[in-house]
Amino acid sequence: MERHWYRRTRGTVRYASVHAHLGRTGSRRDDLESLAYTLVFLLRGRLPWQGYQGENKGFLVCKKKMATSPESLCCFCPQPFRQFVEYVVNLKFDEEPNYAKCISLFDGIVGPNPDIRPINTDGAQKLIYQVGQKRGRFMMEEDDDDQPKKKIRMGMPATQWVSVYNARRPMKQRYHYNVADGRLAQHISKGNEDGLFISSVASCSNLWALIMDAGTGFTSQVYELSPYFLHKEWIMEQWEKNFYITALAGANNGSSLVVMSRGNCNDVC
Repeated sequence: MERHWYRRTRGTVRYASVHAHLGRTGSRRDDLESLAYTLVFLLRGRLPWQGYQGENKGFLVCKKKMATSPESLCCFCPQPFRQFVEYVVNLKFDEEPNYAKCISLFDGIVGPNPDIRPINTDGAQKLIYQVGQKRGRFMMEEDDDDQPKKKIRMGMPATQWVSVYNARRPMKQRYHYNVADGRLAQHISKGNEDGLFISSVASCSNLWALIMDAGTGFTSQVYELSPYFLHKEWIMEQWEKNFYITALAGANNGSSLVVMSRGNCNDVC
């Protein structure tokens, strides 16, 4: 078994690359690894290695990062995030990243309208070709006119977007239990009106329990209460419509409740 020697991490432990944890010399690969962790955090609000405390925190975080696969890290993210992480962690130390390829991975999930795509600005495009220069030192020339040219030091394009987020997203969740067959539709419909989707179902003594959540990532959902276990034809019909099974339960009398959803989670799950 390979043995790793851990040293005190340089930088923020949460986003540091594995090589930074191990005290190795950093490279462009490590910068992209930290970027990947930051993107996943901004999207999900949490990373798998958060929550460790004490003097041994850095070592435990490093160990967890090494044990977390790209599939596990990005399981609730759109597929390009997993592809980006896989590409980054497989880069060699001195390998020059293919930045154009990295950007192109996300073309399918960002809008074509340049007004809502921050990366598609003149300043950002120039910065892409100036990779390697010191951060915040890019010299942008003013447009040609009769005045002498000036060079302006800019760290970001004049037009930029600012993301404001909470480290932990507020959770909105609701549960129902001892629900008879005839009451299911009422509870589910009310939850949908409030922006909730079914995340889990269970049954006991022919009564149902539901958990409805605002943080599932689903965009639409269908369900069926069937007198038998399971209604194969209905499930296959929903598959054709890009719905996938996200929860199911069976009752003592042989009936079943199947929930099928579509949304961001289904891009990778």
